[in-house]
Amino acid sequence: WDHSMNQIIKLVCPSPTTSSPLPQQHCESVSKVLSLWITRRMFPTEIVQCAAKVANLSLDLSNQSSKRSTPDSGRKEHQREKELKTEGRSHSKTTPPTPSSHSSSSSLQNKLIEGRRLTFNESQITKEALTQPVVYIWDLDEVLLLLNPLINGQFAERMKKDIGTCMELGERLEKLVYNFADQHMFFKDIELVDQHHIDAVSNEDDGTDLRNYNFKDNLSGNIDTPENRKKLAYRYRIIKNLYQKISLDYLLSEEEFKDFKSAKNDADLYMGGWLDIAIQLIKSTQKDKYATNIIVSSGQLVLAFAKCLLFDLSQLISVDCIFSSQNLGRQSILETIVKKYGRAVYYCFGTGIETEKACVEIGIPFLKVKTHTDMKQLQKQFEKIREWREIN
Repeated sequence: WDHSMNQIIKLVCPSPTTSSPLPQQHCESVSKVLSLWITRRMFPTEIVQCAAKVANLSLDLSNQSSKRSTPDSGRKEHQREKELKTEGRSHSKTTPPTPSSHSSSSSLQNKLIEGRRLTFNESQITKEALTQPVVYIWDLDEVLLLLNPLINGQFAERMKKDIGTCMELGERLEKLVYNFADQHMFFKDIELVDQHHIDAVSNEDDGTDLRNYNFKDNLSGNIDTPENRKKLAYRYRIIKNLYQKISLDYLLSEEEFKDFKSAKNDADLYMGGWLDIAIQLIKSTQKDKYATNIIVSSGQLVLAFAKCLLFDLSQLISVDCIFSSQNLGRQSILETIVKKYGRAVYYCFGTGIETEKACVEIGIPFLKVKTHTDMKQLQKQFEKIREWREIN
């Protein structure tokens, strides 16, 4: 607790001296953070995330004050920061400003995100948290399957591999995913009206027996009509049943199954066994009875279902634990997840700055996962968390 409060003071109070009384606006900032903790029963690590947001207010107020200061005040402050840095106790942010950033507010936010990125350690898993549910939120395309980094070549750049091979493998897998979704999940019908969650229109499903239903009855792009919402609900019911009960070898012909396995194996070999590590990582969390895994995709929901089925994630992730952020945006989806699962300890794994900023906004710890070492380290930490739970 003391350690977290010290971090809060550093974030919301730019003054390097602790002996002088805090300015009123900084006291108000600390008060807001504490109020958040009291009302939401947040844990110390989450408080620091909220403090990062409140620090924006402090910076704005400080900037307003500095504009009224003398012309040489900026030079004095710069000199003071140099002295503090030399003494090894500078309070400046841990990363340099982004060259393309022109806004002081967004620059601060980027620094806070980079400087306060969380990693697993024992001090984060408080005694109270050990008895509560844990929700792990995974980026499907950027972390678990790496389809986006394959398609755009970022994986090749990150791992110093041939970019042509990388993009070819990504496009090969993407084509198979789209074909599967077209054939078995009504993707052509749903593409323009896809929702963020499988139960988004479940209230429109009247329970009609669908064994003789004519699914060739077109679903137009206007989802606002009750009739179209009902048609979509029927299709989602079929998809949900398929996801939960039908095996992949039953859906695919022998040739299709062979083609996909070949493409998947080629990609996994190129990626150094990443897909297999991802599966083992999810399995390691399932040993913890308090843990829930959530998948978020930046693509369409139906495509996320197809990917999970094709890449063996459907056996590990429930269909109602899959979300799409394409229509609502990443922050809205994270807020929806938090609202659905309520009081819990949340961790979000991704690579994108949009997800990172969204996590800061709503107070969810964000962890970047880019390398095989990151994945293997996470697996070890999941085992530690499970052990700490059992001991406590």
